[in-house]
Amino acid sequence: MPTNSSTNTAARYIETTNLEIPQVVNQVITAIDSGSRFLMVPHIHIDGDDLGCMIGLALALRQLNKEVYLYTSDPVPERYRMLNGHELITNELPSGQFDAVFILECPNPERLPNGFIPKKYTQ
Repeated sequence: MPTNSSTNTAARYIETTNLEIPQVVNQVITAIDSGSRFLMVPHIHIDGDDLGCMIGLALALRQLNKEVYLYTSDPVPERYRMLNGHELITNELPSGQFDAVFILECPNPERLPNGFIPKKYTQ
């Protein structure tokens, strides 16, 4: 996806690829295009899949001039600290509201950080 211009949007990319997109994907694209502040949260006991998803999505959103916060209740394991972008991840929830919360690599609510309620952080 081209990211060298702030005029590029997720919706424009989809239009140029001629893909049929399910409704939920369209909703995500709309949230990204219309929002400016996003929070990402993985499952507890963060692992490499979480880190890759969080860092990759965060970098893409930053290319679209979005404000992005990556939160985990767990420290980044030592073996993953060589990954570029791991320093973007914080163990403290940022204050304020977000346009959307991305819950990544989390198969069920029981795997969310203790006490984390996504709706509490969205407008």
